[in-house]
Amino acid sequence: MSKNSEDRIERLNKLMDLTTDAASGILRNLGALTPAFLGVGADGPFTVLERPEEKDAFADIIRLECVARRASMGALIAEAWLTVLEPGQSTQATRPSQNPGRREYVILRGEAAGAAEIMRVLPILRNSQGGFSGLGKTEVCPGEGTGGRYSDLLPRSRPSDYERVAALNALAAKRSAFRAAAYGRN
Repeated sequence: MSKNSEDRIERLNKLMDLTTDAASGILRNLGALTPAFLGVGADGPFTVLERPEEKDAFADIIRLECVARRASMGALIAEAWLTVLEPGQSTQATRPSQNPGRREYVILRGEAAGAAEIMRVLPILRNSQGGFSGLGKTEVCPGEGTGGRYSDLLPRSRPSDYERVAALNALAAKRSAFRAAAYGRN
């Protein structure tokens, strides 16, 4: 591994640590966590907090922001229900949100351009009254190749000026359509 890749992974781990601290603070103060993306672009750090109802649309907005800002790294943060399967148990049995054995987790997924991706899965710890009491230690770290709608959020190469402008225009159109739908205007 090159020195440059090692530096990127070290910086990504620092971003993941900051993201973990942010998730803990949000859960402590609000009790729930809205999905967010924390990125580092050519002009500095940025956050994507928009949350269209459709998860694929949120992933598309993150990708457009990463192109528009020439992101070099970023971390997605989300809350999820997970079910730990016993040996021989079918994955199709019950959706995690419907499974009585479900557990709450914070999912952190980080990417650094040209380096690696890191995934942390942290259990949400609750007190006897159901309030947030902290985050547990990472239980599962699948690492590279996890796939899904939130993979490959960063551009594969440095976006051109044309690509940046196109991404900014697409973001403006999506935000305009989202506001119109939210306020009942077509």
